[in-house]
Amino acid sequence: MTDKISSWSIRPAIPTDIPFVYSTWLRSYRTGSGLGLQSGKHQYFVLYQMILDQILERESTTVLVAALDEDLSIALGYIVIEPKILHYVFVKEPFRRFGIAKALCHATFNKTTPVMTHMTKIGAQIVGDMQEWKLKPEFIFRRGKNGEGNTGTNDRDSYSN
Repeated sequence: MTDKISSWSIRPAIPTDIPFVYSTWLRSYRTGSGLGLQSGKHQYFVLYQMILDQILERESTTVLVAALDEDLSIALGYIVIEPKILHYVFVKEPFRRFGIAKALCHATFNKTTPVMTHMTKIGAQIVGDMQEWKLKPEFIFRRGKNGEGNTGTNDRDSYSN
């Protein structure tokens, strides 16, 4: 394991980061979540890639990457967000326990309390001290008019898929 890392910073994702986001999100959620562990491998990867497509293709979705300052093409981890929604945080295993995931969360949601759409065992440890953050997987699919997630109403005009 790495004892120390160079300085790093948070930057917007670039197109070459997106395959890394897909592969690490799919693999880590498959092995780290109840849903992934209970699903057949082939079924999970086919269906969950479609879910990630929906999330990552939305105009309101932002992907931020923690990258080494000395070479910004080296991604240490990332966060996938929408306004008031935290979809996923991932940090490469050798760079865990350096505060990268918490820094991504705090930098993104400095004074707001997001809802989370995904949770893994590791994720539960990271957000453990942020108890006001709530897991609401239904926010994966429904989007409010103002980018604020599921409105909780049955009025078809109040959200879009």
